[in-house]
Amino acid sequence: MNTGNIVIEIDAEIARLQQARNLLTDTTGSSSLPAKKLGRPKGSGKAALGVNSVISWKPRKGAGQTHKLSVEGRKAISDAAKKRWAERKRSTK
Repeated sequence: MNTGNIVIEIDAEIARLQQARNLLTDTTGSSSLPAKKLGRPKGSGKAALGVNSVISWKPRKGAGQTHKLSVEGRKAISDAAKKRWAERKRSTK
């Protein structure tokens, strides 16, 4: 083979390799690979938990539905608790 032809083929191969290298190391930002996302993933953490709990709680909250105890109901619960405490205190002595 002629050395001139070998040099031409080497130059052509170098040009093809440089073109392939430029495609692989494209720095203009038009790469086909997506950029890596930074930061926390969306939909996680305390804020998302708070939103999710409000969403799940809101439909159950009815307008005007309150769970207030009457004075008599409160007194009955208090008396029952005092009775249990007194019985427990007697049984531990």
